[in-house]
Amino acid sequence: MLFSACNKSDKPCNTSTEITNNGHLVDISMLQTAAPQFLDSLNKYPMLQVAQIRTGDGNVRMDCNVYHQGVRMFFTTYGLLKSPNSSQVSVVGNNVTDFNLNIALQPSITGLQAVDITKNEIAFGVNCIDYTLGVIDLNSILGQSGVDYKLVWHVGSITGGMFAYIDAQTGAVLYSFNGFIE
Repeated sequence: MLFSACNKSDKPCNTSTEITNNGHLVDISMLQTAAPQFLDSLNKYPMLQVAQIRTGDGNVRMDCNVYHQGVRMFFTTYGLLKSPNSSQVSVVGNNVTDFNLNIALQPSITGLQAVDITKNEIAFGVNCIDYTLGVIDLNSILGQSGVDYKLVWHVGSITGGMFAYIDAQTGAVLYSFNGFIE
């Protein structure tokens, strides 16, 4: 789920958009002629959401967000690359079928509660704020070994730079960045 809220109000902006695992973010019709093999992958893996299609020098690349049971898997991407001189398609990114999630996928706190928690961590000023429910591997963010999946709210400025990951079960701030590298 993706929502937007301005920091002047606790109500979502009128332009709020919910993104589900079956709604692509770009028009995929050009794939019918440029890379029909990509459409086969999209049919095989309905958990993919096309985020970007790039073309140039005869290459076609498709980058996808990955969902698990309707929840976005942050930092998990899947892409396909087709070269002009080959009918072969290369896979770029993660395995999209092997998630061993032992966590609840229903949040205990709302997105607006996560926004309030984040506002105590980060001074957003007049920036509008996006918040998205998803799953992260906390260990990969912290540079640690092993896997530690958490259901989180990603709360950030729509202009980028400032963001936080809020545990969607406990409300704990798992990671935040205020936009400045110190």
